[in-house]
Amino acid sequence: MYPDRPGPAVHAALALLSAAVLMCHARTVDAATLNGEIVRPDKRQAAALITLHSAELGRAWTLQSSVTGSFRVENLPAGPYELTVRSPGLPVLVMPLADLDKDSDLTIPLQMGPMNSALTSAEMLAYLPADHAAGDARQLLRFHCVQCHGLEFIAAAAKTPEQWDATVKVMAGRVPPAPEGEMDRISDYLARNFGEQNRGSVPMTGATQFSFEANAVLVELDLPKAGAHPHDIRLGPDGNVWVADFDVRPDLEHNSLFRIDPQTLQIETIELAVAATGARSITFDRDGAAWVNILFGDLLARLDPESRKVTTFPVPGGKTWPHSLSFGPEGEIWFSGMWSDVLGRFEPSSGAFSFRKVPTERSMLYDIEVDQDGHVWYTGLFAHQLGRFDPKTGAFAEFKTPTPLSSTRYLDIGPTGDIWVSLFAAGRIARFDPETETFEEILLPNPNGSPYDVQATEEGRVWYTDFTRNAVASFDIDERQFRQYSIPSSAYARPTELDIGADGRIWFCENGVGKVGFIDTDAIATAGVYRVPANQQKRIQNNH
Repeated sequence: MYPDRPGPAVHAALALLSAAVLMCHARTVDAATLNGEIVRPDKRQAAALITLHSAELGRAWTLQSSVTGSFRVENLPAGPYELTVRSPGLPVLVMPLADLDKDSDLTIPLQMGPMNSALTSAEMLAYLPADHAAGDARQLLRFHCVQCHGLEFIAAAAKTPEQWDATVKVMAGRVPPAPEGEMDRISDYLARNFGEQNRGSVPMTGATQFSFEANAVLVELDLPKAGAHPHDIRLGPDGNVWVADFDVRPDLEHNSLFRIDPQTLQIETIELAVAATGARSITFDRDGAAWVNILFGDLLARLDPESRKVTTFPVPGGKTWPHSLSFGPEGEIWFSGMWSDVLGRFEPSSGAFSFRKVPTERSMLYDIEVDQDGHVWYTGLFAHQLGRFDPKTGAFAEFKTPTPLSSTRYLDIGPTGDIWVSLFAAGRIARFDPETETFEEILLPNPNGSPYDVQATEEGRVWYTDFTRNAVASFDIDERQFRQYSIPSSAYARPTELDIGADGRIWFCENGVGKVGFIDTDAIATAGVYRVPANQQKRIQNNH
């Protein structure tokens, strides 16, 4: 566990140290090895979290040192770096490394000092006032307001009741209508707890915690487009990693796809030439073509990976907002109509659409998956339930989660046929048994965490992104144990969707900071020692 951030004196001292140790006047080799030794002021042995970031490469590596504080990163591409060290109970240390082009040894003396790093939303949620007068308003705020952005926007504000009411109305206008009365209870809660008289009731800085595993390396890639908001990520049939750029604000143009070579980490940007915005989800047909839904434009789009030709299919019937896509057994596309509470069906061969209204109004339909029997499973973010539709009989069944106001977000049909669901506002993941039609809810290690995407593996692990805890994590179904991998680069990384490669890498989006990352869980054989693969030496290039 690793608290955060250094004071000015620490920055100044280490800037001088790094200049003295690593100053080079000319590059002599293309790659180098960095040996580091972390010295704690209390002489205590503790593993630290090490991040090396190259702004020049648009790439960062994070690993854990040995318990004695030593680390070694081999085959680093030459160039300048920023080194960040997080050690338990001490401020985070950030130091520049001058142009690294030769093997170097570095002793890093840590210092005592204030721990005033930016808290994650999960850490801020722990301070969110309970308010019995408003009933469930605290929980309503958690799933309505923190589902798209962090709590820092609320904690930093101090508004009058009228100002909060106006703000909530603006935010509510950007999403499908919520159940009756919920936004009014949120406005009332904000007015009484985040006014001028109680400014700072939820702290935004302090000692934050980090978790990591000794054998793992986290690699982060800066996307080559300013202001990108990566949201969906899929391993394509071509072996590449595909990413959709999506922003919840419809007035901003986010219609980019990024294609990443998982071996070289080279990134290609593909602009979808459509007038509307909202490139939301990606899936692939049997021919390898990418299908993308343009949410705010009510469009389905097909991209030919070779020619880059885009063909669009307008969704009829007015405001539907197609959110997630899934192929059925006959090659048909099913999609969730977020605004209109419908399940949509599209036949690519004929171009025909059909719709079925779900039983619960104001569900805010979210994810959708088709099982091997052709049943269509879906989640309702505002309805807090999992749904099933049988196209053969036309029958619906909807199942409320045991925890109310849970905010059912993503689902995954596991290898055994169980349905795994992320309960975003409940701090839980859940397993639904289709035979008994019952839920098993599993509380996260931090109950203020917010599981976003979820994916079950053949190995008996369930992976999920934690939006407010700023982490990627897994749950071992048999051993009932969690493993967590913090994303240390920003308290507001906001990881959204994930996918798992054939090589075991866990790929995910950092929607809040315009990055894509992956975790290699078995990259390190000896504690604190990592070698950068030779095929990742080149600078990330943006090929259009």
